[in-house]
Amino acid sequence: MSTDLLDLFNDIVRLEIELWNAVERRLRDEHDVALSWFEVMNVVERSEAATVNHLTRELIITVGGASKLVDRIESAGYLRRVPHPSDGRSSILKLTPRGTRLLGGLRTTVAHELERLFNKTLPNQTVQQLANDLRSLRSALPVERVAKLGRCP
Repeated sequence: MSTDLLDLFNDIVRLEIELWNAVERRLRDEHDVALSWFEVMNVVERSEAATVNHLTRELIITVGGASKLVDRIESAGYLRRVPHPSDGRSSILKLTPRGTRLLGGLRTTVAHELERLFNKTLPNQTVQQLANDLRSLRSALPVERVAKLGRCP
């Protein structure tokens, strides 16, 4: 592997951490909610039948990590589990009305922070190209997800 690719890898990893921290800080300041909660709630809202296993695949986290997040969000009153119609061992995750309202505010905050972080540095065309390139890289990676490695945010 060339040094340039190692530098690129380091830049991508550090950028992800810095972006996560900036968005997390803004969500905590404005809503007293962690970015991981936003991620879970966003996936649940987009899916008709989200389960804990669905979250593990979407968010690339362990079953234990996903389950703990769901427990915390449910305890806070933003999420509920309903019986799965065809799998008695599983539950479908649904946002509560309170969770739906919160998610709307969280989305606005995340969008404003990302616009602030990206638009002050990169032209829109560059952001779009970067998004396309990252999607291509992710689709080329093997499907061996982090959840198998035991890493959890």
